[in-house]
Amino acid sequence: MVGNGDRLTKYALSFSPEEMAGVKKHIELDPDQTFQEITGFGGALTDSAALTVAQLKDPVLQDMLLSNYYSTSGIEYSLARVPIASCDFSLGVYSYAEVENDYDLEHFSIDVDRTAVTGQKLSFIQRVLAMSRASAPATPLKLFASPWAPPAWMTQTNSTVKNPSLRDEPRVYQSWALYFSKFFAAYHAEGIDFWGVTTQNEPNGNTGAWQDLKYSATEMLNFVKGYLGPQLRSTHPEVKIMVLDDQRTHLPEWTETIFADEEAYEYIDGE
Repeated sequence: MVGNGDRLTKYALSFSPEEMAGVKKHIELDPDQTFQEITGFGGALTDSAALTVAQLKDPVLQDMLLSNYYSTSGIEYSLARVPIASCDFSLGVYSYAEVENDYDLEHFSIDVDRTAVTGQKLSFIQRVLAMSRASAPATPLKLFASPWAPPAWMTQTNSTVKNPSLRDEPRVYQSWALYFSKFFAAYHAEGIDFWGVTTQNEPNGNTGAWQDLKYSATEMLNFVKGYLGPQLRSTHPEVKIMVLDDQRTHLPEWTETIFADEEAYEYIDGE
């Protein structure tokens, strides 16, 4: 139905027999049978997105591009994902807590998100949110955050690539949970609030070529139950916690492991 040139065109589709005539794949809908509600569709507000938009030197053209995605005159994305610090869509590796063994995160700072290294990602997100709010104030854009990796000093290998794990120390687990909380607080101070967070991007690991933090389902269960859940429910109870954030093939194991634990289940909103 949508050809070249129409990828950013909003369509109001009907599934009446007349309008479906000639369509190779026939879709039948039963309005009396409902399942879960779809929260929305969207994209990611990464360093590379900010840097790419900045390549358009004319601010008017930048607004036109962003409007095609995030305003009611475009396809009106309703969700956007924000990486917590660097990811594989960044120019380099960085965190918000570069001082080693700063367990209380006294030196935590998101200032790197104001620099050219990240494409001024902070102001880029503010710009997108302002556009979304002005265009559709009744249904503002929902943001959710995802970490790719903690500061390297929190890992067992002092590295954030090749699928490291957290150092197996309670003070590290607590510091990592606090890191989430400080991220939400720092962004809130800039007028940016989050609807949800995933506990880890690709916790089952990747090729090892980019940043990651590896968990088993049981390790994630223990981290959420013992540290992240209590931390966020205390400081940011409005933020929904989602686990897994990986391939669908992992869903049965993670669901059976984590949701079976009543204490962990109290903190988890989905996966």
